[in-house]
Amino acid sequence: MVRIFVDTLSPNQYISETELATCVKLVKAFNFSVIWISNLSNHLFDQIKKKNQTKNFLIYPRLDLGAKQEKKEDIIFLLRQNRREYPVIGIECLTPDIAAWAAQDNRVDILKFPVLQFNRLFSLSVANLMLKFNKSLEVPLSTLYTSSERVHIPLIRETRLALARAVKKGIPIIFSSSSSKVRDQRNPLELAALGQILCLDSQKALDGVSTIPNTLLEGNLKKIDPNYIMPGVFRLNFDQNEEE
Repeated sequence: MVRIFVDTLSPNQYISETELATCVKLVKAFNFSVIWISNLSNHLFDQIKKKNQTKNFLIYPRLDLGAKQEKKEDIIFLLRQNRREYPVIGIECLTPDIAAWAAQDNRVDILKFPVLQFNRLFSLSVANLMLKFNKSLEVPLSTLYTSSERVHIPLIRETRLALARAVKKGIPIIFSSSSSKVRDQRNPLELAALGQILCLDSQKALDGVSTIPNTLLEGNLKKIDPNYIMPGVFRLNFDQNEEE
């Protein structure tokens, strides 16, 4: 089976178009076929897409909220404004309240957790809600491999405990670099190798950089289609001049 690999870039607000273009080119060189770019202005995203997207390399915008410790009310307001503008929406869950809410909100696709509190915030109750409401769990791996050596052991321990719970519950796990710099980017097999160390399953690790994010994207592209009404219901447009 030929895998279609997916990665996420999470550029900071100060990144230049040239720097971002270099990151995108490296993603392409690493043989990813799809890239999600998080929280980028429409103008810069359009420029990057115009210069880099090809038939075999697709670029999509992604919205990530919660990392700036926004209040739940503010996150909900932004979701109302942007849901149909982005095929992928992730929430960084910094508190149990945000985690429990995000796990149930139909506009949210992906939940992420700060690595040093991963196992605590990704509780059994949150895992059950994520399973019920079809959420994916994402592990931004650049957080792990760019951290200082003195915290590697607690980071890996927290992540393993949390992922063991996710695997047991059958929650889809996405592995991404979520990098903001060229030096933090990795090829898909390196991401999968680290994912295997964390979840102790090579198949799930490979699926986490290919099948799982692709399935999520395909479903969401249908939902933001202008003709989408509700699950299983689409508006059909007929040419009135078409001969019967």
